[in-house]
Amino acid sequence: RPNYETVQHLLDLEFPARKQFAAAINQPGARAAKVLKRYPCFRDARHLQDELQRYVAGSDKTFLNRVKEQLPHEAELIVRYAIDRGLHKKTEMPDWVPGKKIRKALQLLPQLFPGLSSPPIPHKDMLLVMLGETDSVEEEIARSRKRTGFLIVKKMGGKKGVQVYVVVNGEPLTACGSVMEGFVSLAGALYCFAQPHPPSIAPAMVFLEHHILKDVNLNPCDLESKAFKKAYADYIAFSQKFSNTD
Repeated sequence: RPNYETVQHLLDLEFPARKQFAAAINQPGARAAKVLKRYPCFRDARHLQDELQRYVAGSDKTFLNRVKEQLPHEAELIVRYAIDRGLHKKTEMPDWVPGKKIRKALQLLPQLFPGLSSPPIPHKDMLLVMLGETDSVEEEIARSRKRTGFLIVKKMGGKKGVQVYVVVNGEPLTACGSVMEGFVSLAGALYCFAQPHPPSIAPAMVFLEHHILKDVNLNPCDLESKAFKKAYADYIAFSQKFSNTD
């Protein structure tokens, strides 16, 4: 089969047509299946991440590394903000590995940036769910198929670490070896398949796109929505205060 570099080059060339193709599919829930039928390569996490770069940063090959370098720091700040807001117990984080910081941040973010409607399951499970060794990935997916996209972090036996499943529209697309790689792949999948924001966590999704990914092409209405604007102003005020006292 074609190697990664060959497929990557072809995907670069076809990006404008592919973006138009995905957006033209009327039912958002059908977009992933139809795009995957034409481009099965998007079951590969590397191609999902490359697609994220195309959408957000064009041909800037430094984009993905920048996001991954900044992510642990941003995740730690989100956890500290949650502590300040009383959503997480006080804790010290010097020994936390990047994956734990990102995992906690993704569980807390929907609670810090809630939407105007109630979620189908608790906010903390809307973007990421932790499973033990004997827990079933299929059962977790079936628990609520109203989650557009999320990560399942499943502990593996012994010293094998975790397996991180990227789930979109009730289907596990691919698996990664770390939460960081899983998050970036999930973000790529949501762009790739032109998925709308779930109303119950829309402000959290706008935060990820605007603040973490620094996407300059966001809908101005999303940035100006009352639910996002107030929550984001409070977060920025905290981050500036924290930076001044750090």
